[in-house]
Amino acid sequence: MTMYAIISVHDKDGVERLASALRTRGVFVLATPGTRAYLAEHGIDCRPVSNVTGFDSMCAGGIKTLHPAVHKMITTGEIAYVVVDFLPPVRSFDGTLTTDIGGPALVLSGIKHHDHVCVIARAAHFDELSRTVEDGAVNRGYRKGCAHRAQEELIAYEQRVLALLEDEDDQGNIRAHH
Repeated sequence: MTMYAIISVHDKDGVERLASALRTRGVFVLATPGTRAYLAEHGIDCRPVSNVTGFDSMCAGGIKTLHPAVHKMITTGEIAYVVVDFLPPVRSFDGTLTTDIGGPALVLSGIKHHDHVCVIARAAHFDELSRTVEDGAVNRGYRKGCAHRAQEELIAYEQRVLALLEDEDDQGNIRAHH
């Protein structure tokens, strides 16, 4: 079976080394448009995630990886690596809340299937995973540790989103902090 990694990252610093290590091990990389462009600039061959989803993005770029085919590939083990760095949650000038949805969904799917999927959810872990892939040391124990850290990252992310929601009153007005 062909093995894939899906990479969708906000902070791209160091992801090229990880993608290169995966390619060296025969893992094909699926990437979202911005990540794919960055990897291409660094000479890394990767495939667009749209090869799986059938679309580049929807909702002004807000939906790229939310697709049953992607999650099926994680469930079946075709996608053996889920590499995410969340889009920071922010409020726009008009108060609209912007959060990452696809990244957390990928991470949850990877965590659920950590017996055969290695999942990371923070750019700070790119180098460690690169070394582990290069050493051929990605085993169940390592994947479980990665899943644990990814869950911690997801909880921290959701707490940041919650803090933004708590700043909003029942009419949608943003409370000022002094």
